[in-house]
Amino acid sequence: MLLYVIGDMAVTRKLDIEFLAPVLLQMPYEVSAILKERDGRKLHVAAEVRAQHTGDIVASAEGVFIVVDLAHFIAALRPEIRARESDLSSRRAVTSFAIQPGEKNDV
Repeated sequence: MLLYVIGDMAVTRKLDIEFLAPVLLQMPYEVSAILKERDGRKLHVAAEVRAQHTGDIVASAEGVFIVVDLAHFIAALRPEIRARESDLSSRRAVTSFAIQPGEKNDV
């Protein structure tokens, strides 16, 4: 979601996740991320997952993402999907969001 906020599309180069506590099914969590550094096309990102009922951090992550243009993604699509996905005007800016069990979470 952070990539929507900064306005770039990117692919994952490296992602390290540390689970600090069990991440259970059917429990609500809040995910937040920050852009720690931008070095050319490289984005260095950190994120946390917190249990909503306690606020405890249950997982943390750091990653490196490489900015790419839309053509990178469109080239990988089948032709029938490529035509349908050409309009990206519905982007929404989100810095954190809640994952609610049993709900469709369109972000």
